[in-house]
Amino acid sequence: MFLTMQPYTISRQAGITLLELMIVVTIVGLLAAVAYPLYTDHLSKVRRTDAKASLLALAGHLERCYTVTQSYEGCVEGLHDRDESMQGFYDIRVDPTISTYSLVASPRGAQAGDACGDLTLNQAGGRTPAACW
Repeated sequence: MFLTMQPYTISRQAGITLLELMIVVTIVGLLAAVAYPLYTDHLSKVRRTDAKASLLALAGHLERCYTVTQSYEGCVEGLHDRDESMQGFYDIRVDPTISTYSLVASPRGAQAGDACGDLTLNQAGGRTPAACW
């Protein structure tokens, strides 16, 4: 029995070329350029719910107090912890009178660049800016 020798062949190394790598980097860059603004917009909307929830909870408190005292003025005395929203993304301001109130949530911190700006709610249920509610 004779052993037969196979001719020696040079195999190419498996891997990626620089051109393939640049194509992948370009695709990842384009995906990131689209995804990042969408992600930050989503975060702003989620943080905006912090202000909405805080304003609606405070409005509910004011309405309950009004049914007892027939005035909104004395209803904010025990609410010193309500000068910011529940998660701290907004400063909350209450402007009560005898028969009206206005609640204003001003963005701060990470939410300071929000396109909606101040969110307001009044005793009649008026909400501004309407597109952001």
